[in-house]
Amino acid sequence: MIMLYGFDTSLSEDYERFRFIRRKGYVPFFQQYWPIAGVPDRVPDDYFDMDLNAMIRLTFHSNGQNWEKYLLWINTFYFQRYGRYYRPLIEILYRYNNRHRLEWFRMNPACMSDELYRDHRDSLAELHATLRQQSLGPRPPRGLSRWLAQATPDST
Repeated sequence: MIMLYGFDTSLSEDYERFRFIRRKGYVPFFQQYWPIAGVPDRVPDDYFDMDLNAMIRLTFHSNGQNWEKYLLWINTFYFQRYGRYYRPLIEILYRYNNRHRLEWFRMNPACMSDELYRDHRDSLAELHATLRQQSLGPRPPRGLSRWLAQATPDST
């Protein structure tokens, strides 16, 4: 069963769909919506409309890597919306696979927050400056430095 995400749904709507297919025992294939050129994204401004911890607790044992891609999308989208990664989501994502990523986050605690849905975007310039000074250790998550450079053009 193909489950599209990232198009015109909220977190609670995704949660209800995913929970339903999990209860039925279906094997889902999660597919991110890729916008058509020239057509704006259709992710609602109020996408995060429920407790993210409930979504994090969902599991799909038969298709874990595919579920992980969805959680990575939520992780990136959460950072772009709130300016920090959500620590419980990071710990779930990198518990088994890509543990070196978890080490990067532990070395950079300023990139994470334990507070759900707290907006940290006002301090993105400081975060970007801190990450640019760091040259040793594991590399940051894919696209983070580029996204921070675009989000904080005055910090160069």
